[in-house]
Amino acid sequence: MGVRPSSHFAPPVNAPLGPIERFAEHCAELERSRLNLGSHQPIFKLRSALEESGLHVFMAKLDSKLAGMYVFAPSFGYCILVNRSHRRERRRWTIAHEYGHYLFDRDKPGIDLIKAPTRKSESEKFADSFAAALLMPATGVQQRFYEEYERCGDFVVSNLLRMAEYYGVSLPAMALRLEAMDLIGKGSWEFLKRSGANLSALKEMAGMQSLEEEDSVDLYPERYKLLAVQAFVEDKISEGQLARLLRCTRLEAREIVEETSCISDEGNNSFVPVSLSRSLLRSRESEM
Repeated sequence: MGVRPSSHFAPPVNAPLGPIERFAEHCAELERSRLNLGSHQPIFKLRSALEESGLHVFMAKLDSKLAGMYVFAPSFGYCILVNRSHRRERRRWTIAHEYGHYLFDRDKPGIDLIKAPTRKSESEKFADSFAAALLMPATGVQQRFYEEYERCGDFVVSNLLRMAEYYGVSLPAMALRLEAMDLIGKGSWEFLKRSGANLSALKEMAGMQSLEEEDSVDLYPERYKLLAVQAFVEDKISEGQLARLLRCTRLEAREIVEETSCISDEGNNSFVPVSLSRSLLRSRESEM
């Protein structure tokens, strides 16, 4: 059987009258349930989880001002391009934010900048609120907040740092989420920003170490690579086209083909290309 684009796309949403932020929170809860991500825990492998549902996440080094881009191709799926140069927390936010666009306005391709416009559109408000709720679910955040408070008898900057690390988000994202939930004072993040405190120094003072990357930072999704290799094995594209699709040299492309869709003959170390759509029901003895 060949590799086919996933058909398990999330249905688009239609926003009712009322606060768009509340609706985005509701949609994030539904998506967590639909994707079996749990109702309160962090999503440690966000990219992997969303790619399994049919999303295609590509990464590339972009201008530092660019966060990501998104487009929906009906015959292939929803594609996101994320700035690989950004920190882990920023990349996770971009993926969640673009997924919000997929739900809200998938037919409108767009580009997201690091510095958002002062006046946000409804789709941007939805995407931001959706990302916050998906990465930092209200139930889990509230539970974790009270655990931190009970442990220390207060909720201080080090508690905020630990929560941000736990959910894999940036310090401002965590602070603003807690402010929105009325768990910490309004303006807490603005105070920290004005203080000019260095995040690395704060983490070091709190005895924290940066977590290792848990999710894939590959340039393209696994499904995309399989589709490209399948097209090459079936003589639908040339080796040069395959190399361009996989963003590598021809030699590297050949190695990827061997690793992905070839069977090694242990007797003579030769390789026999195998199409992923090739039937194994008929005898192949005559071909050996």
